[in-house]
Amino acid sequence: MNSLYSTEQLQKQTDRQNMLKKLWGRHKEVARLHVLGFRNNEISELLGITTATVVNNLNSTLVKQELARLGALRDNGAIEIAKDIDELLPLALDTMREVMANGSKDSDKLKSAIRVLDMGGHSPIRKILTSNAVFDKDDLDEIKRRAKRDAPLTSNAIDVESVDVQDEDKGNNDYLNNVKTKGIVLCQDKQEL
Repeated sequence: MNSLYSTEQLQKQTDRQNMLKKLWGRHKEVARLHVLGFRNNEISELLGITTATVVNNLNSTLVKQELARLGALRDNGAIEIAKDIDELLPLALDTMREVMANGSKDSDKLKSAIRVLDMGGHSPIRKILTSNAVFDKDDLDEIKRRAKRDAPLTSNAIDVESVDVQDEDKGNNDYLNNVKTKGIVLCQDKQEL
């Protein structure tokens, strides 16, 4: 029981010795880089210290207080910018009305007004859907058959070359590039090719 008490005392002394009494330049730089979004290993490489030192600095009470101060400054800056953008919103709307009413083609003014509206949270919905597909010969034949059947309803369908590929080539990027370049072009006017 006596040895356990001694171990606890020793641990408390060690903790007190490791606690920071004052923030030095390096500690402030660790905190600043952390607030900027750098990871611990990146901070250690930039400052030439170990990752363990970075973690110890970030876990100390004084550095946590510095992080809170820097975070508050960053938040205040963001709030000020948001207020400035809110003040510009009516001007941006007036500019857009003016350009539309005059029928002028002042694209710089219009682009700036649209950009201000975007930053103010009034941007158009942008949704981009992409997909990639790899078809075997039977699938291609079925797609071509349906395209030829529906061609009078839409436009001209053109026939494309299908490529036979062995199973071992399917994992190869050249196979995918070959399929992409050969591609399937459905319902496209032959003159555009």
